[in-house]
Amino acid sequence: MKGKEGLGCLFGILLYMVLLGHPASARVFVTNQTSNVLSVIETQGHSVIAQIPVGANPNFLDGVPSHGKVFVANQNSGTLSVVDTRSYRVTGTVSLGGYPYGVAAAPDESWVYATCWEGGLYVIHPADHGIYFNVNDSFGYSDLEAAPAGNPLYIADGGTNSVVVVDTATFSVVGRIASGPGTVGIAVDPSGRRVYAVNGQGNSVTVMDAASNTPVAEVPVGKCPVDAVVHPSGNPVYVTNGASGTVSVVDVVNFRVVAEIPVGIAPKGLDIASDGTLLYVAVAGNGVVVLDTGTLAVLHTIPAGTGTAGLILEK
Repeated sequence: MKGKEGLGCLFGILLYMVLLGHPASARVFVTNQTSNVLSVIETQGHSVIAQIPVGANPNFLDGVPSHGKVFVANQNSGTLSVVDTRSYRVTGTVSLGGYPYGVAAAPDESWVYATCWEGGLYVIHPADHGIYFNVNDSFGYSDLEAAPAGNPLYIADGGTNSVVVVDTATFSVVGRIASGPGTVGIAVDPSGRRVYAVNGQGNSVTVMDAASNTPVAEVPVGKCPVDAVVHPSGNPVYVTNGASGTVSVVDVVNFRVVAEIPVGIAPKGLDIASDGTLLYVAVAGNGVVVLDTGTLAVLHTIPAGTGTAGLILEK
């Protein structure tokens, strides 16, 4: 009787949390470039619950929740590892070649997009892992993100210091937006009206108008910026600075940095909670650093593997 009462109480607590809008748990998936593993972190306990061997030098990644999969770009293997998020096993490998860098799922999860420095853009089906299209018109494709509506797709192109605009209905290049030196990262605001290009060699973020495909401002940030994420409200934008060991908080209304948050050696990937309260940062020297976006304080530091790099938060 006591056991049943305990289970009933636990169920009640879990139900109460769901009704309040708080899931019982969420997960962070983070790549580790030196140890060649994908770490899975449980956000309530701030602990690693799985370490999954993937390819060599895993970099960025993205998830396809409807298929229960995470796709990981392995730079030195020339592949994507397909990881089952229930069994925590690699269940497929997609051969690309040419130093895979970025991965992004289409908003409706109909496609997975992957970039290679030497192979351009690959369009992959999340079910059968087949490559259905390839766009290759430049050397230096890196990070990428689709507009919230799914079209177009924006790709950071360090080879031409620009952002490539791809029509996802035809998978053809329909435009280029001038950015800054060494464009490596990309972020799109939730409204789809703004695109942000992270310029790794220019130590800046280029702010772009999506309607006209034109740059409207350039904001200096820290040294060797790598990645960016936009607050769900559209402002601010958070940028990791690899050589500065900081996260820049960029006010994109006034186009200025309003804070620099020290996080440790070589921060790279980052993601933000859907309610905008917590920011998760992959830091090569520290693991995963969790920031309170209200106070900008470091709340937790979670050891992962070695050479922590790309990061996504389950939402």
